[in-house]
Amino acid sequence: MAATTVGLDTGFFLRLLAGHDGCVSLWRRLLAGEVRGVVSCLSLAELRRLGLRGHLEAQDADLLLEAIPAVCEVVWLDSPEALERAAHLSHGTGLPLVDALIVASLEAAGATEVWTTDADLERCQRQGMHMRLLQG
Repeated sequence: MAATTVGLDTGFFLRLLAGHDGCVSLWRRLLAGEVRGVVSCLSLAELRRLGLRGHLEAQDADLLLEAIPAVCEVVWLDSPEALERAAHLSHGTGLPLVDALIVASLEAAGATEVWTTDADLERCQRQGMHMRLLQG
């Protein structure tokens, strides 16, 4: 039986660093191989940007950028289908294109659930992919 595939948005990692119980528990399950984690390459760029801007400690950004590819599959935006899907998502829901690109990449990777702090992503929730909104 294949492991459940969970998409992790940028906000998940910020909550993980803050010690959010659910995020810590999921991270442990990812480390144990109980769950398959997928992360958009755009989340890596967002985490680096947060570090550069001082919204995230530089060493925390470095740690995450090293740990994420070791634990999760990074989804690269190299599929014309994912780009097409993102354009339609953005147009149809009014989501900013970066958010739509993240959702489309996670969807293409088979995520059935996305852990996020971005309430706007709930507009993309549909059968087969659930948005799990993380609170403070």
